[in-house]
Amino acid sequence: MEKQELPDRKADTPMFPEWHLKAACFGTEAECFFPPETEVSEDRAVFYAKLYFCDHCPVLVKCLESALLNGDIGIWAGMTTFQRNQLRRKRNRAKCPICENRKLIKVQGHWLCLACGVSWNGQARTEEKAE
Repeated sequence: MEKQELPDRKADTPMFPEWHLKAACFGTEAECFFPPETEVSEDRAVFYAKLYFCDHCPVLVKCLESALLNGDIGIWAGMTTFQRNQLRRKRNRAKCPICENRKLIKVQGHWLCLACGVSWNGQARTEEKAE
């Protein structure tokens, strides 16, 4: 099996967006965020990515937003490709009470809207499913 070519996270900085230069993981080896395709190693990689980088990263929301918009693979914002694909699925989901966007994440018990940046405690509003 041919080895997969991974992005070089230590490459010249102009190829990175400005927010990425402030990321806790900037300059680390790519293998940490692009684990081999086995369930055990991916779970372990997510655990360590969150523990050492993502849980205290100042640009976590930007990272997740970028990964969702660009369809990136690997671990971004402490989430696997599968987990981000689940967020992207269309379904009866919560909406932001301000802008009514459905791009929400839950961070430490608070809801955060990725569209307008508002955050709040408690249950997110959901629409009644029309039948």
